[in-house]
Amino acid sequence: HLFSPQNTDDEEKDQTVHKRIRQLNWINTKHLVCTIDEVNAEVRDYVYSAITELVGMDSFCTPQEKLECIVSCCRNIFTLLKAVNGVAASADEFLPALIFVVLKANPVRLHSNLNYINRFSNANRIMSGETGYYFTNLCCAISFIENLTCESVQLSKDEFDELMSGENQI
Repeated sequence: HLFSPQNTDDEEKDQTVHKRIRQLNWINTKHLVCTIDEVNAEVRDYVYSAITELVGMDSFCTPQEKLECIVSCCRNIFTLLKAVNGVAASADEFLPALIFVVLKANPVRLHSNLNYINRFSNANRIMSGETGYYFTNLCCAISFIENLTCESVQLSKDEFDELMSGENQI
């Protein structure tokens, strides 16, 4: 009752986001102008670790535990970006990588989990410091995914529509 109250549309939004991410399964790092080297085994391990943390968020009960999963996911992303680039990553490199991880993870009840954190966490905690930075970036990544257009990934409208329909998978 607390996680997804009946007076909300959390479940519908969860399904909408989950379906949207499934439609975007063709997105790769090049579309996102992301520096993740998907062929590098070490980098792939960090990507899988980040995905595991994000997917694991749903199995925890408290907002704090869910936030810890987000923090751990994001730290893995920063570690993998450092492994790729040899230097600490910037925010401009981090957000596309986080979007990529969210797309590959497609975590269940993502919207509900974020709303649960918002509803039952101390606002100062999720709006400040490292945790706040990662939580805000995750919310931005989801917003980007929900509003992604052909221009977002530098494709023609026809090519984008074909990929979204599943007719021409890359």
